[in-house]
Amino acid sequence: MSFAIGWEADEIQSGGFLYFDAILSWNRSFTGTTTKNPVDAGGNVTDHYINNNPVFTMSAVISGTDLSVSTNSLQNELGDIPYNARPAPSEVLVGSEDRSLLMRFVPSVINQFLPDTLPDVIMDDFRGDTSEEIQDILVNLQSGEGYNQITGQFETLIRPVVLYETNGFLSLVRKLPADNNSYLVITSINFREDTESGYALYCDLTFEKVRFANLKKVQLPPDLVQTPVKKKVTSKKSLGKCDSTQKNTSNSTDTSKSGKVDEAQSDVDPLRTTG
Repeated sequence: MSFAIGWEADEIQSGGFLYFDAILSWNRSFTGTTTKNPVDAGGNVTDHYINNNPVFTMSAVISGTDLSVSTNSLQNELGDIPYNARPAPSEVLVGSEDRSLLMRFVPSVINQFLPDTLPDVIMDDFRGDTSEEIQDILVNLQSGEGYNQITGQFETLIRPVVLYETNGFLSLVRKLPADNNSYLVITSINFREDTESGYALYCDLTFEKVRFANLKKVQLPPDLVQTPVKKKVTSKKSLGKCDSTQKNTSNSTDTSKSGKVDEAQSDVDPLRTTG
């Protein structure tokens, strides 16, 4: 079992994919969540079930050995080869500037005392350790940040990836996501190093299969925000403290013994009383 991870080009880096030389473990998790509402009887009542996103975890190794491997023939649907593919080394050339015909016929017993002419050996240089570059690629896939020209701010970019699985000899088969309605994102990366890791890169990856919802901004029609419409809205008015006692206000001209109008009845707001 061997996997490869691919991504499309964006503002951070060009598209491509990485090939994992070995997969130590591969786990799939499908979970759900139920709502719990406590009741008087001492138990819980469930009225909703939430299906969580599928989670996939992988423990993989990318070798740091500078050897010729067959990953140069491994390609994705765009024709890209893995970023960590080792090019096939050219043949080693041994050349010598000693063109003397006499040295070819002199026995070894004699030419051992003659001056040596060391031949030139031509071979490819060691590519070096690329684990740091591969780490940067994986980190950018998990938490890449780009500049949004519309908002003028730096924002975290969502970097969907595609997981391939080798089927047979050097043929890639799209494994996740299997449909076009969902995406696969890296939610966690853990790099492990010990005394035996050497130039190899040991990493633990966590993928999550998600669906994205796009937000759409809609501008209100101009006729809904015109001034005449705004004036129709009644402003708030403070009435202070009012007496809520029910009183009869049918005869507002009733006078007391002193000949004055009852101030308690005349001051009552008719809208807040009942006859």
